[in-house]
Amino acid sequence: MVQTIRNCLLGLIVIFPFVSFSQEDSVVRHASKPTGLNTFFISFGTWTPDFLLDGYEPGRPTEYSYANKGNPGALCITYKYRFSKRAYIGITGTLEQQYGDWLDNEILDGNVFDLQTTVKGAFVRTCYTLAAEFSWDYASRDLYRLYTVMGLGFTAERETDQYDIAYYEQGYNNGINKYGPIRQDNNHTHVNGYYAPLGISIGRKLSYFLELGFGYKGIVHTGLSYRF
Repeated sequence: MVQTIRNCLLGLIVIFPFVSFSQEDSVVRHASKPTGLNTFFISFGTWTPDFLLDGYEPGRPTEYSYANKGNPGALCITYKYRFSKRAYIGITGTLEQQYGDWLDNEILDGNVFDLQTTVKGAFVRTCYTLAAEFSWDYASRDLYRLYTVMGLGFTAERETDQYDIAYYEQGYNNGINKYGPIRQDNNHTHVNGYYAPLGISIGRKLSYFLELGFGYKGIVHTGLSYRF
């Protein structure tokens, strides 16, 4: 029994220094771990390509399928991880709603310059974007950062088109309407990107930022970020 106890004590004496060293090393490595590796963003962007360009049909002079469009802008939520002193990678999601007139563009007598445009109804569209992003700091100080952002992903558009009743009634022939249902869905998904050559962030943990670029976050993109 005594021999067993002695062997256990000797084992503890031998093992303890290694355990102690391992704990100290862990504390040192933990203490030296850099802070601010994670950043959460909530922001708002205006004038996205889905708002500015969607509905344009090239090949006909200034012809759009939609007009008088309204758009409050794109709400954006982003998470980024800093994997080096200047570089960040992350994921972003945006939500954007649009509405306006749905147009009927008719070329009379085959003359592309004799274009007759009438409002045939209204549309409401919701755009969801999910994309991966990379950003790089040009300059970084205690209070501010200058940086660039690039992103690539997909946008899903969920649209509902509603004919005006007066326009829709013109399509009846022998009890059948050539326009189909008076209320229609027009959904599709497309590749989308974002590039902001200039971004500035002011603050430490809680920061205000402003980006100028083009893509799913708009031409002017601004909001708040929290680093932790």
